[in-house]
Amino acid sequence: MEPNSEGIIQVSGGVHERNRRAWGVFTLSVAGAGAFLAFLNGTFLGSANSAATVSDAVWRTSLAGEVRQAISVPGDFTTLQQAIDAAPEGATILVSPGVYRERIDLQERTLHLWGVGGAGSTRLVGDGVTGPVARVRGGSVQFDGITFQGGRGESGRGASVLDGAARFTSCRFIDNRGGASASNARVRFEDCRFESNRAETAGGAVESQRSDVQLDGCVIRENAAGTFGGGVSAKLGSVELFETRFDGNRLVSGAWGGGLYAEGAEVRVRGGEFRRNASAESGGAMYLLGGSARIEDAIFDGNLSPKFWSLHGEGADVRVHGGSADGAETEAFSDGVVRVGAVMLDRADCDQDGVPDAESIARGWSTDANGNGLPDGCEADCNANKIPDWVEIARGYGRDEDHDGQLDVCQMLERESLALAEETDIAVSALEAPEAP
Repeated sequence: MEPNSEGIIQVSGGVHERNRRAWGVFTLSVAGAGAFLAFLNGTFLGSANSAATVSDAVWRTSLAGEVRQAISVPGDFTTLQQAIDAAPEGATILVSPGVYRERIDLQERTLHLWGVGGAGSTRLVGDGVTGPVARVRGGSVQFDGITFQGGRGESGRGASVLDGAARFTSCRFIDNRGGASASNARVRFEDCRFESNRAETAGGAVESQRSDVQLDGCVIRENAAGTFGGGVSAKLGSVELFETRFDGNRLVSGAWGGGLYAEGAEVRVRGGEFRRNASAESGGAMYLLGGSARIEDAIFDGNLSPKFWSLHGEGADVRVHGGSADGAETEAFSDGVVRVGAVMLDRADCDQDGVPDAESIARGWSTDANGNGLPDGCEADCNANKIPDWVEIARGYGRDEDHDGQLDVCQMLERESLALAEETDIAVSALEAPEAP
């Protein structure tokens, strides 16, 4: 089906062939369509530093020559699948901005699919049929600047990689039945976003089995899974997380690892954040079953779980170096986790009921009408009428003429109280003053 796009750029259909490493050697994130036009005008190389960020490997080939000789969609072919089927090995396929309602299959191919307008304007949307939006089987494929959306059915991932290798740069995975999956593969995600994906069982954003997966500078936000890893699930193989943020991921029916679940895998974390992830059983941020983990300079904040808000290591060799976590160490980490230098931060519990404020609000045990993270029962109530001061002011029940968030009547009473105390002090001082000789 033809994409819905305007201002399509046409490029000649020749192809420049070259060998590629498993990870791919052509990494390019585009600031916009203007950079692509500069390619055509032969002026890009002179202004590349300002127009785009490129890897060192790019400069070992002629970018201008590569792009001039690439295949374009829909310039040369109407659909992506047509271009993939016709392209020789090592081809670059330029994908113009638009919505492409199709599912693509790349089997034993070495190709580069490049959304020249970036993921914000180039979307590959599933056609409603069960299965992944993009399936890679063997070979070595690179995707740049493409959004994968609308994968449906139990296996409806945004992208699925089986065997071989794939690299995703500046891509987005939105509203799929799981963002991406890898099986017996090597997959790298750079500067990618995973948002609002829902997996049946494991890995709301990424599910990995017997694979080596890297996420570098990615955002994994508001994804969910049934049982294992609301954000990422990795069984065997390895998972490396570099400066990657997990925010608001959760498990729907239980049980382990609101942000990350790893089983028998080698885990390495460097930097990054785990915030507001939730598990109904254990390991609000991470659950590690067997395997090993090295976690450096990561931040754990506001994760929710009945046991071990930050990390639960079960039969795993886990070492945490630096970084910070909220709550007492016994609440944040399970027994056996070796912690070296991680800073433990107090977790707010304003009503001192033993339940952190964030958890009490998240579970509906306390209300937070103004969304400031403080239960309404802890809000200022200077006149003790059981209505928070800000509610009285917002609804006009009380006056706040100076707009300082405090009821004027309470400030007046406070001033009168201070004045009375001052007068009392003066009177007492006079009575206690020694008589003149």
